Amino acid sequence: MEKTKDYISDELIVEFRKAVNEKNFAYFYFRNRNGKNQWNVICSCTDWITVSIRSMMHSGALSNNIDVRVMQVFSLISSIDIVYESVMTLHSVIKGTGGRVSPFKGSNVIFRDSSGLDDDLYFKELRSQFGAHPVNLGNPGKDQWFASWPYDSTGGGCDFEIRLYSNRIGIPDRTIKLHLNQLYEFLHERYMYLNELASELKNRLMQFINHCRNTPIRTVGEPYEQLLILREESAKRLDLEGVNCHLDDLIRLFSVSLVDEKMRNKERNLKNDLRQLINEYQIILQNGWFDLDMQYIDLLGTDNLYSKMNYELPKLYNWLYSGHFDPFVDLYFGKLNEIDKWGYDFSKHDLSEITLLKLLLLDRELVS
Repeated sequence: MEKTKDYISDELIVEFRKAVNEKNFAYFYFRNRNGKNQWNVICSCTDWITVSIRSMMHSGALSNNIDVRVMQVFSLISSIDIVYESVMTLHSVIKGTGGRVSPFKGSNVIFRDSSGLDDDLYFKELRSQFGAHPVNLGNPGKDQWFASWPYDSTGGGCDFEIRLYSNRIGIPDRTIKLHLNQLYEFLHERYMYLNELASELKNRLMQFINHCRNTPIRTVGEPYEQLLILREESAKRLDLEGVNCHLDDLIRLFSVSLVDEKMRNKERNLKNDLRQLINEYQIILQNGWFDLDMQYIDLLGTDNLYSKMNYELPKLYNWLYSGHFDPFVDLYFGKLNEIDKWGYDFSKHDLSEITLLKLLLLDRELVS
C-alpha cells in the first residue's frame, strides 16, 4: 500500500482545482449547461478525487493478518474506482461527449489476464470479485459465480488469488489473479488524464477571452447609460457577483443627484472620479481581464467613515440594501449627523441611492 506514493500525489488534483477555478470561468460556463447544473457535478468529482487520492497516500503497510489485508486491498480498489468514476464523469462534462464514454475504451495494455476485456471492464470485474459483491457475480437466472476467500498466491507471480465457483453443476472453478502493480498503473493512467481535462478547460477559457475581445461593447457618452450597457455585458460574460455588485452601486449613484446646490460641485467631482472606475470596468469586460487588480475600486469604499462607525455602518448598509426593518435605524442616522460637519443632512426618509451618495461624499470629507 505504501507504493501508492510512487504512482500518485495530490499535487495534480490541487493543480486541477486551480484550472477549474481560474477566473471563475468554469462556474459561469457549466452552471447551466444543456439545462443542467454541471458545475455541481465538477465540484463533486473534484472533491471525491481529492478524498480518495489523499486517503491512498496516507494508507499504511499491509497487515500480516490475511483478513485485514484483503479488506485493505478492497479499500484500495474502492478508492481507485472513485477516482476512475470521477475522472470519467469529468470527461463527459468537460469534453461535452453527450454521454458517459471512457476515453480509454478498448485499451487493454495494463491487465495481462483480462481474457479479452479492455482495462476499464476488467478493472470492474476485479472490483466485483475482490470485495464489491463477491457473492453475487454474473446474471440472476443465468450463469452465476461466487468468489472464494482471497488468499496469497500459491504459485507466486501475483499478490492475491481467488477461486470463482459456478452455480452450474460440472463447471470447473476459475482462478483470478490480482497484481497490485497493475492496479497502480490503472490508477496512474486514469488520474493523469486530469492533465488533459485541465488543458481543455484552459482552451475553453482562452476561447471565451478571445470572444470577449472580439465582441465590442457599445460606448456612449452618458455614464448612467454606459453603466446599464456594462451591467448587461457583465451578465453575458462572466456574471461575477463582485463585478455586478459594484456596477449596481455605480448605477444607483448615477441615477440620482443631490438637491442642495452647495453640494453639487462636490458631487460633480466625485462622479468625475467615478468615471475612471467605469472606464476601468469597460476595459476589464472588453478584454476578459477578470482577475485584474483595479486601480480605482477604492472610490466606492467608505473606510474613513467606517473607522468612526465600525458597528453602525455595516448595519446601515444592510438596511439600505435589504429594506428590512431595523429598530435602530434612527441611531445610525443620528450618528451620521453627529459626524457630519458639512451639511449633508442625513435622513432615513431619503432614497437609499441618495444616502449611498452622501456616504461616499462624507467619507471624502473625512480625508481632507
